[in-house]
Amino acid sequence: MTPTKFCRPRGLRPHAELCEGRSLPSGAGLRAPFPLVEHVHMVRPNIPVAPYAATSDQASFIDPSTRILNGRHAVIGQTSYVGPYATIDARGGLVEIGSNAAVLDNASVVTTQVGPILIGDNVSVGFGATVRGPSTIGTVSGSGGSGSGSDLGMATGVGPNALIDGAIIEPGAIVGALARVGPGVTVPSGFMVLPGKNLTANAEASDPALGMVVKVSSDDMMMLTQSLSHDAELAKGYVTLYHGNSATGTSVGVPSTVMGVFYGDLTTVEGTSQEPGSTNGVSFEPSNPTGPKFPGPHRQDVEGLLANFPARVTGDARSAARAHQVAHHLGRSNAFRADDGQPFTFMSAPQTGTAVTINSPLGSSSSGSSSGSGSSSGGG
Repeated sequence: MTPTKFCRPRGLRPHAELCEGRSLPSGAGLRAPFPLVEHVHMVRPNIPVAPYAATSDQASFIDPSTRILNGRHAVIGQTSYVGPYATIDARGGLVEIGSNAAVLDNASVVTTQVGPILIGDNVSVGFGATVRGPSTIGTVSGSGGSGSGSDLGMATGVGPNALIDGAIIEPGAIVGALARVGPGVTVPSGFMVLPGKNLTANAEASDPALGMVVKVSSDDMMMLTQSLSHDAELAKGYVTLYHGNSATGTSVGVPSTVMGVFYGDLTTVEGTSQEPGSTNGVSFEPSNPTGPKFPGPHRQDVEGLLANFPARVTGDARSAARAHQVAHHLGRSNAFRADDGQPFTFMSAPQTGTAVTINSPLGSSSSGSSSGSGSSSGGG
């Protein structure tokens, strides 16, 4: 497919290298092997792999389109996933993201001067959701969770486009889509805030008779647990894709005993890119990595891997319009991910606003024959 010139989003470009167009991280300033600690700062070189020297079964993945502000005050644990165009704003204080957690596409985590945001282990922050400080969600390391293995704490969820505004969501609680939990409110473990509800008092969060919450069902918890498991696998798969190019050479500071960790190639995880595939550790995907498809010169479907495409498109997402036509009609910060449930097809060039997410989060069999159930969020 003929390469098409697109405007590359600024994303995580460092302030000192505003014109950077390279595919490889510079590696500047690395003087010693980087230690694998429970939490690492979300700054280069720990982007998109955190820590950069960790193997895929330990590292977290931060999509290169993520917007991080004051990354020195933002930390992340192991095997977590931060999706396309998420915002981590730590200018007002500490942001901590635990292990086996997920901050999904176009979600925002924004601190204030009042206090930190603590997103614990086994927490999912859904598509387009917003968390404002001071807030605590789930089991925070040191408060009952071990940060690894099966003792991460109870799964805790924040649904698509929900708002956690200075609240506490206890381990094992779920906040439904488009719901709001206001300042000072605590949602107890085992309760689910109904979609679209606005909680302003603790009584509303703990008394189902008031019509704001219900008990978390086994089906709700099963779906949340499955979602977290899939996101952890995606983190592993994208880390493997990024690190898997031996032609880039061994990453600075990686001990010679660590195998499979290379400098990395950003083109494998930017723009329109392949999903990892089950060969790279993602059990619910087809065996081989698969990328988005556009019509070629003779109208046949051609895999188009365009690192500078103005949206994040992954997996078996098919378009009846050519790549340049699709790019022309897209708004900013669009994420179309067919790396879970797939395939999905656009019959024409979609016209979208800002911060649109299209995803099929429940997944499919490894054959890719089922598209799962669709979910979208957007604005603008």
